[in-house]
Amino acid sequence: MKRNGVKAAMFPSAIESLVRQVITGRHLANINPLVNLGNLVAIRHLTPVGLFSASVEIHLRHTRSGERFTEIGRSESVGLNEGEICYATPSAVITRHFVWRQGEEAKVTPGTRDFFFVSEVLPELEPVTASRVLDDFVQDVGRYFNIRMRAGMLTSQPSEWSFAG
Repeated sequence: MKRNGVKAAMFPSAIESLVRQVITGRHLANINPLVNLGNLVAIRHLTPVGLFSASVEIHLRHTRSGERFTEIGRSESVGLNEGEICYATPSAVITRHFVWRQGEEAKVTPGTRDFFFVSEVLPELEPVTASRVLDDFVQDVGRYFNIRMRAGMLTSQPSEWSFAG
C-alpha cells in the first residue's frame, strides 16, 4: 500500500521493526531510559513514536533537493529524495518518512533536558488511541522520572507551540 507516495514494503512503519524484534525474541536496544520508555509506549499501543531533543525549532515538512540525512548510529549521511515527509530543525533533517528513521541530530541523550515526543497514530487504529498514547506517556514520565510535562495533540489543523517558559 502507498501513502503519501511511499511504498510500505520499502519504508515500513517504525513500529513494525519494534514488533518484529519482540515477537522473534530479540532484545530491544537499551538506548536510554526516556527512549526506552517511548519504545514501551509504542509497543503497548502498536503505534510509532519518536523522541527528539527540543533545544531547537522542529518543523514537520517535506524534504528539499540536496538535503542529506544521518541515521542514528551511523556516521555517513545519505542524500534524500525531494518530497519525503520529515521532521527537521533549521539546520538538518532529523527523521525520514515521519519517524521511519531518526537522525543523529536532535537525538535524545542522557543529557537532554527538553524533548519533543511524537506518536503518529495510524488511521487503522481506534481514534481514541492518540489520547491513550499521550496519556500513557505523560503518566509514565511523571511516575518514572518525576517530570511534569506540558502536552498537546496535533491534528490535521495547522498548529504551533512554544516550548519556552
